[in-house]
Amino acid sequence: MFSSFSLDKITNSIGNAAQKATNTLNNAINTATDPQTKLSIKSQTRLFQEQLGTIHDISKLPDQYKSLELKTDSLEKSIKRILLVSKTFEMEGYDYPPNLTESFSDWWNITKKSSSHRKKQISVNNKKKNNTDNDHDNATNVEPIENDITSSSFLPRSFAQAISKSAMDCTDIYQQLSIQETATKETTIKDENEAQEEDDEDAGEEEEEDDDDDEDIQNLIKAFESWSNCYKNIDQGKSEMDSMMTKEFNNKLEDLINNEFKKVNTLRKKVADSRLKFDTVRHEIKIKEEEQDQKEKQAQAQAQAQAQEQEQEQEQGEKAKKEQEEEQEQAQLGDNVIEESKKKEEVIKDEKKKPEIKSGTETTSKQLETEAEPKAEVEAKVNDTSKDQLKKEDDAEKQDEQDDSEEHKLLEQLEDEFVSSTASAVEMMTEITESSSIIGLIKLFQNFQLVYYRQCVQEIEANLKTLNELDHA
Repeated sequence: MFSSFSLDKITNSIGNAAQKATNTLNNAINTATDPQTKLSIKSQTRLFQEQLGTIHDISKLPDQYKSLELKTDSLEKSIKRILLVSKTFEMEGYDYPPNLTESFSDWWNITKKSSSHRKKQISVNNKKKNNTDNDHDNATNVEPIENDITSSSFLPRSFAQAISKSAMDCTDIYQQLSIQETATKETTIKDENEAQEEDDEDAGEEEEEDDDDDEDIQNLIKAFESWSNCYKNIDQGKSEMDSMMTKEFNNKLEDLINNEFKKVNTLRKKVADSRLKFDTVRHEIKIKEEEQDQKEKQAQAQAQAQAQEQEQEQEQGEKAKKEQEEEQEQAQLGDNVIEESKKKEEVIKDEKKKPEIKSGTETTSKQLETEAEPKAEVEAKVNDTSKDQLKKEDDAEKQDEQDDSEEHKLLEQLEDEFVSSTASAVEMMTEITESSSIIGLIKLFQNFQLVYYRQCVQEIEANLKTLNELDHA
């Protein structure tokens, strides 16, 4: 299966891809005309080379900056981790997952029946209120049912609401039972009025038993209503806590992520870009300086070689001149005797040849003049050529000096941008990584929880007090 696998092939393919990418960037640099565009492309090329590990001359950032970067990244990860859980407060029913046994039809039937039963009970209690003053408490206990939250939603939004609804359903069941018992009692009274033959003592015992049954039912109704109202208030408190958690806690954490950390990341990217451009121009200037030093060294070496050749030629010329002078001296010594003997004859011959020598001298001078003219022209042309060459070299040196000056100005500008962007990023990261703001948010979270749990304790204690009173009644 892995027989065709070769690490060399993978290495070669990566190298080829890197070479292609480098060639593409170089072509883009050559075709670009805008200086800023060229600098951006060169920066991307350098970034690619740094990632490949081919360049190690990278400007180091301050230790404080690196430390703040680590703190900022850690804080951002922590906030995202907290938000992953605290976003739960924005979801209804997070503490009471849907119960499959509570189907839509069952819940609808219970809601429908509860509504009809409450209406009937209200009408019955109103009738009792007109007949007796003792029924005022019963009517008061039933009135809150009209504002019950059972019909507000299909599924409970919390466990407290589910308990409240279930307790209210139990209240409805016993209210239905109470209605049935009342109807039965009314029928019995009618029958008793018709049957006058029954004893008064037996009728009194039956009335006492009926009163005990009614009291038990009413106590259970009160217990379930109190229990339902307890968790209804707890559910309302939880809803308020969830709302505060969303507005005051989650939104502030999201603001840190979406705004503050976004600004910090923008500044950090600006630092990276400015550092990259600074290193790119600095590297180019360094390469040019090295090339210039290399050229100067080569020029010095050539000048030294030429000087050595000239010295050698001069030595050889002096040596040849000395040898020639020695030969001339020797020849002159041998010819002195002959010359003295011939002097007289030459004097006589010279006197005879004076006219011929004069004409020959004139001819020789004319030949020398004609030969000197082309030599002067050649020397003038050589001088003109050397002057032009020197002028071109001077112009090239001036252009190089001007380019170097502009590059150094650009390098100083990029260095200033690098320093200023680093200082801005350090200031922003120092401000955002202060522990006081995060501790304040945690305290806010705990205070919301504390208020809610205190309300839970107060509601449960009040409900227990009511239940104890009903239990000892």
